[in-house]
Amino acid sequence: MLKYVLSLLFLINSCISDAQTKMVVEQRSNGNAYYGGASTVLQSFSEVPVATQVTVLRFLKETIGSLSAKATFSHGQVIELFENSPSSNTITVDQPGRTKYDLNFLLQDTSIGIKSYYLRVRVDEFNQIKSINWPRKNYNNPTAFKPLGQVLAFALAEASKNALSQEDYQVGFKYSEKHDKLCWVFEFKAERGPKLASFNTIAIDWLELAVVEKGLMFTLIK
Repeated sequence: MLKYVLSLLFLINSCISDAQTKMVVEQRSNGNAYYGGASTVLQSFSEVPVATQVTVLRFLKETIGSLSAKATFSHGQVIELFENSPSSNTITVDQPGRTKYDLNFLLQDTSIGIKSYYLRVRVDEFNQIKSINWPRKNYNNPTAFKPLGQVLAFALAEASKNALSQEDYQVGFKYSEKHDKLCWVFEFKAERGPKLASFNTIAIDWLELAVVEKGLMFTLIK
């Protein structure tokens, strides 16, 4: 019994250690999208109309909760709307209009493993939120996110069940637009050839600790 407990403690400590080094969100600047030269770069959030500022800040508070205090404006664009764009009178709340503001906020909270993550908020011509790369519901309380060590242990258990190699695995982070979830993505080596390597991937929901997707990806070897 003591041997089992010691082994379990060792596994937990190992997962916590690996989680601290491997499970870090460090996203490079996502730059600006290209709108065919029909946009003006925004250097400051103060350049956005006050009404739009209020809408965006309220939306961020509702969507990411207390993390909104850790998000700062990074960069953005205001997009020119031309007369030959789709008619405004055919747009409804359920069918957002043309993108007017493309705004990016840098989220940083190392206490939950986020060193840098760019929130991209698009606002339409009617001051409605069009999109964001974060789930709109259920992910506004970071204390509800599963501890990183627990996520890692779950992923490794899944890998063991599927007989996947756990040697030199990699971990990434993404917003799954398809499932509207925040996921940690684990890549386990499958095969390595002279020019191509393959990896088995498992995407784990950070909130519910469940497998969202499984797949096989290929990368070129330089």
